This record gives sequence, structure tokens and C-alpha cells, in this order.
Amino acid sequence: MRLSLGIVSFVCLSLALLSGCAKPAYGTIEASLDVGGRSRSYLVHFPPGHDKARSWPLIVSLHGHGGQGVHQEELTSMSSLSDDEGVVVAYPNGIDRSWNDDRSVTSASDDGVDDVGFIRALIDKLVAEEGVDPRRVYVAGTSNGGVMSFRLACELSDKIAAFSPVIGLMPENAKDTCKPTRPMPMMMFVGTKDPLVPYEGGGVGYGGGRGDVMSADATREWWANANGCTSMVGPETIDPEKDETVAKKTTHTSCKNDADVIVFAFENAGHTWPSGPQYAPKVAIGRVSNDVDATKEMWRFFRQHALP
Repeated sequence: MRLSLGIVSFVCLSLALLSGCAKPAYGTIEASLDVGGRSRSYLVHFPPGHDKARSWPLIVSLHGHGGQGVHQEELTSMSSLSDDEGVVVAYPNGIDRSWNDDRSVTSASDDGVDDVGFIRALIDKLVAEEGVDPRRVYVAGTSNGGVMSFRLACELSDKIAAFSPVIGLMPENAKDTCKPTRPMPMMMFVGTKDPLVPYEGGGVGYGGGRGDVMSADATREWWANANGCTSMVGPETIDPEKDETVAKKTTHTSCKNDADVIVFAFENAGHTWPSGPQYAPKVAIGRVSNDVDATKEMWRFFRQHALP
């Protein structure tokens, strides 16, 4: 789909306004730490009754390109999940609103930002100071943040128990270099009509010039093979809402260390968070599917997994 510069600009403006006008939720604090000579900022949401003496699971939730942590908090409603389920959620801020994923096309990549080191340091800080359980740390991400979650799964498998990319696929140039030290449970959410991160793989962005990603099926199969999965169930149709989308769930099971691989592919859905807001017009980003709540579904998945 070819879009005018006006629509592209509107999408960028929508993301900027969503992140710029939003305020952190009640119970969310702003903080920073120094990594490699840079001051790195983040938000962190603590559930009611948070006590450092107890042991808490942690979700590190990564925003998309052009956004910030506050945008990710609003898009995903993970702070509400935190309050309901008793999980700490951290929303790191990328440099120039971007992450240094394996595509080498973002501002953070151009600047050689050590985002892997930042997330490692953030996890260590929350474990040491806020009672986070080091065995129950999870990563989720949107778009650029979803692509970044693959890099973290590849390079921080000693820190992360499971991960969940949303509208982000594995970069082509990562499939030969990704070497996790253990099988990594994954739940992925993709839209078949995503105009920015193509479901069939190829160039990212409206013009296709933002690096290449593998297809959704190739990404799923890569991780199923890496995890030693020997059985597959589905695709199973899930369509409780008549919103012109249909969810198809494919599950790879009988994996090493129970590291299942689950993919929700939303037919006719776009570059959106399932059951999240329609943050820009459908003509620009595609439609939202409400057949599955990505935030709640990934948490059900995460809580089944812990580091050995």
C-alpha cells in the first residue's frame, strides 16, 4: 500500500501526541540509571502493596519507534494488569525514541547505543533494589520494540524467562547470528495487513527501506526449531468479536524445557496492539482486532515460565 507523505506525517504526529500528552499512571514513577556513560530513563509501575521484601515478577515493555515509555503504558494498559495481577512493569525509553535492534536503521543504531546493556542493567537494578524475582523476568515490545525483543531474547537469555513481540518480526540479518543460551518461550502477535512490518516479510516501513524482516511464518518456524519443538497445533480460529478480523492461533509444543512457541496472526488487522486503541486512521496503520487481548494473553503465557 502506498501512502502519501501527509498520511505518513500524520501517523508520526499521532504517535508523538499520544506519547507527549499522556501522563504516567498512578503508581508509575520516573527514574534513570547510567549505562556506558549515558543517563538512561525509564518508567516503572509498582502494584498496590508493593513490598521490596517480597518476590515480584517483572515485565519489561518496550515502546515502538517514535514513542516513549509513557506511550507504551497507555497503548498496552499493562499498568492496569500490574494492579490486577501483582506484577512490576518497566517502560524504558529509547534514545531518540528508537531502539538499536538488529536492522541497523534506527537513530539508536546509528549512534551505537548499547540498548542490550541498558536492559540488562535495568533488570539488575530492579532485582537488587525492588524485590524483582530474577527467575521471572519477561520482555514485551511493540513494533521497533518488538524487533528489539528478538535481540534481547538472543543476547539476554540468561536474564529473560520468556518474550512476546507485537507487530515486530525477526530481522533477516539476525537469523544467522542469534544464539540464545537456552530455549526461549515466545508468544508473538502479528497482523496480516500490517502496512509497516509486512506479514510476508521484506522491507519495513511504508517505503520498505527500514531494513528487512523474516515473514511471520519463517519467524515462528525459526524459534520452533531453535527450541526443539516437535509438535504443532493449529491454526485455531478465534473470532469472538465481529470486528472484521479473525485471530488464528498456532502453537508449537513438545519443546525443550517446555519453551513453547505461540503465534496469534490476526487476519485483516494492521500495525496495532490487539485490543488496544486505534491510535491512527485505519487507512494509515490498519485496523485493531479485539478478538484477543494481547496484554492479558501474554501475561497468561509469561506466568507459566521461569528461568531454570
